[in-house]
Formats: sequence, structure tokens, C-alpha cells
Amino acid sequence: DAVTFEDVAVTFTLEEWALLDVFQKNLYKDVMQETFKNLDFVDSKY
Repeated sequence: DAVTFEDVAVTFTLEEWALLDVFQKNLYKDVMQETFKNLDFVDSKY
């Protein structure tokens, strides 16, 4: 089965996002960008 971005993405409600500090928000953004790049790379191979 194919893996999609939605399969690996972590989503937050606006209320949950507001509870994160700056470090956590930046970490989330970095991890999600890396995940997207990895999925894009895998997709380009098939």
C-alpha cells in the first residue's frame, strides 16, 4: 500500500497549536518538512 502525507502527518487543532511553545512549533515544522521531502523522494522513485 502507498503511504501518503496524510498517513504520517500530525495535525493540531488551533487550540492545541496555541499550547505549543516556539521550540515545539519549530520542531514540528522541521519534522514535517523532512517527512514531506522523504515522501517526495520515495514518490519520485516509483
